[in-house]
Amino acid sequence: MIWSAYYQQRAIEGGRQPAVNTAGPIQIGAIIPLSGDVAAVGMPIKKAAELALEEINKSGGINGRQLRLNIRDGRCDAREAVNAAETLITIDHVPIIFTGGCSSETLAVAPLAERSRVILFSPSATSPEITNAGEYVFRNAPSDASQGRLLAEAAFARGYQKVGVLQEQTDYAVGISIIFSARLKELGGSVQVETYRSDAVNVRDELANLKNVGIDALLFVVQSPAKADLILNQLHESEWHLPLLTNDVSLGASSFMDERYADTTEGLIAANLGVNEKNPLYQEFLKKYREAYGEEVTFPLYAALSYDAIYLLRDAILKNGLNPENIRAYLMSVKDRPGAGGTLTFDKNGDPVAGHVLKQIVNGKLVEAEVKPKS
Repeated sequence: MIWSAYYQQRAIEGGRQPAVNTAGPIQIGAIIPLSGDVAAVGMPIKKAAELALEEINKSGGINGRQLRLNIRDGRCDAREAVNAAETLITIDHVPIIFTGGCSSETLAVAPLAERSRVILFSPSATSPEITNAGEYVFRNAPSDASQGRLLAEAAFARGYQKVGVLQEQTDYAVGISIIFSARLKELGGSVQVETYRSDAVNVRDELANLKNVGIDALLFVVQSPAKADLILNQLHESEWHLPLLTNDVSLGASSFMDERYADTTEGLIAANLGVNEKNPLYQEFLKKYREAYGEEVTFPLYAALSYDAIYLLRDAILKNGLNPENIRAYLMSVKDRPGAGGTLTFDKNGDPVAGHVLKQIVNGKLVEAEVKPKS
């Protein structure tokens, strides 16, 4: 069943559900980084969510009521996100807050959502700490616990006993680094960590410190593609060539498409969100996005998960109304739900039962890789 037909059927089924009690548009709050470096991730998430909204509203909305996103710019900043959430909860009285972009935003808002009993849902917040952030916190993106473990196992399997970690000072990046370090040490390796601020324009000192301790490989963990470009550029300038590993967000960096950096990026290993590119729902989503915006989607799986999330929240409201407790009950019951981002089942913590896959740059192209390379 293609994507369009699938959701046409869901619209028919949803029409049989009881109407909600009040009139006018139904508002979902949204906190998305729309300015700063992380806007590169936030914008496709926003566009994908708006694409789903447009389709839903054209098909009649929720029992005749339009569905709206009340969007605030979180700027990937905890304080900005909390301020936005307070307004959305206390003034706009939204039953759901959609957070698309940063773990720091989601983690900062989670206590407020818990106290207010408002659903907090993210298609992209992947910090391991979110697993235990609260009973009202859900995500359809996998935890970075799987990303950190996968990278550590891949490094150790390749004989990298001592790995340098260059981590950005954010909840997301540090979360990956912690899991990576714990798993590598568990396997018998060692780690040397250097941290840089998100506003850094120079990481040469941190790179020099790591070079001086004699590492076998370097894992750099970034919050935005811009920081991956910064690190790769300064590695290239220093003519320091060593095995590289990185997290999924790095794959949006323009350096990977630039032949000037081929000698630096060749062989690089990255964890990436697992996606079946042959999934017809995923391919249909990519087509719809291109037709709607006249461009290819960047961070396509995060965008696909955003698209899925809006339909999921819509179905929760159709089935159980606007009471957050009832929406929570619906989400906890989700099992084997098909979507553009894959099949979704929530575990007891509101996390998806899913993981990451390993990629590697070979001859300038990103290809599937194995944790343990063939001899």
